[in-house]
Parts: sequence; C-alpha cells; structure tokens
Amino acid sequence: MKQIYGSWQDARGNRAANGQLHFSLNQDAVIVTIAHAAPREVNFQLDKTGALMAGSQIWGNDELSPNGTYYTSTVTAQGGGVIWGPQWFVISGSSPINLSRILPIKMIPPTSQVTGPGTEIKTMDISSDNMFGQPQPGQLVLLHTFAFPSVFPVNFASPASYATVGLPATAPATYVVNLNGSPVGTVTFSPTGVPQFQTAGFIANPGDRMTMIAPEPMDLTLSDVAISLAYTRLN
Repeated sequence: MKQIYGSWQDARGNRAANGQLHFSLNQDAVIVTIAHAAPREVNFQLDKTGALMAGSQIWGNDELSPNGTYYTSTVTAQGGGVIWGPQWFVISGSSPINLSRILPIKMIPPTSQVTGPGTEIKTMDISSDNMFGQPQPGQLVLLHTFAFPSVFPVNFASPASYATVGLPATAPATYVVNLNGSPVGTVTFSPTGVPQFQTAGFIANPGDRMTMIAPEPMDLTLSDVAISLAYTRLN
C-alpha cells in the first residue's frame, strides 16, 4: 500500500478546501500480496488547504492484478460539484507519492502518470523480428524482457502502434501478444492489409517477459509482416 500526499485547487487557483478526492478503479482487481479484492471506489477528505490528510494510503496499480488497472480521479468541492478532473492515473513506485505532481503522458487522453520523485517518462516501441517472407505456423516472432515498468494502452493506441505487410492476407490472420505466457493482445491482418490492434491495456513490470506468436495456421499469402508496439516507460 502506498503512502500518498498532495493538494488540489480549481481552474482559478482556488484551493479545494474541505473537498474530497475520489478514486475509481477501471476494473475488478486483486491485491497480489494478500489475494483479496481491491476496493473499486476510494474517497479521501481534504483539509482546509485542499491537501490530503496525513497518513492517507491507497493500493498502487503495481500492487494489483490484472495488469492494466488504472484509477479515474476527481476532486469535488465541499458543497459538491467537480472542480478538478477527471484524470486517469497509474499509481506506482515507492512511497510516499505526491499525487498532485501530475506528469501528462499520451496513454489515453486525458491521462496522467503519478510516481515517486525522480521519475522519467518516455514513449517507446518494441518491434517484432524481421519477418521476411512467412514465419512458420505458431512461430515465436518477438521475445522481450522488460527492465522498467511499462504501460501499454487500450488497443495499443495513444501512443499508437503500427504494422505493415508486404503481401496482404487471404483471410484474417492473427498474431497473439503474450505477457508471462498469458495472452494480453492481438494484431489481426485482413485481406485489406489494414491491421486491427486489440488489448484491454496492461502494465509490464521489470522482469516480465513479452512474446508474440505468428498465426496458426499461417495465412496462405500474408508475408513480410512488421509490427511495432508502442508503450510508455514509466521510469
């Protein structure tokens, strides 16, 4: 569980005195260390300066399963009504974490990344092997181990992923993206040659292993496939 702090104000710079900070998880999740369901809604009272009370805590997204969880956050005034947000957050890193130190990233607008001091955020990509011609059915075409926490957005968009082909498929053909052996996304090629990216979004932690598997059976004509998956490195 993360120790959190911070203070908020409205668009005019007025402090959110005696307001509330609200968090909502995007999906059901389990706290990994205790195998217990994480609360979907968490609310915090702000003091007269618009700051979190001392001792405030929340489960970080790097402490939850499945990967890809995030919080939607808003601040409401004392009498009700949203004065800040909503913003999407991935809370990770070592405690204490300053939640009002917002660093925008291009994950899914409007989105913010919240981490501890000294965090560096970069948009990066990871590419499949050079697949000249056709791989064998079910062949491993990408193998990568992560060294930093990395966020892959919903449907590999914002930052956007790309794929091109030499010859289009005769019928829809799907490359499967796995994280630690479990499917987390797909890239499907149709006869039009336009790829379709699908994923619920996920976070890869240091030491996690990503693979990509070619279609099985392999399409008759699909060849010279190049796939680049974009993600945001959190530190």
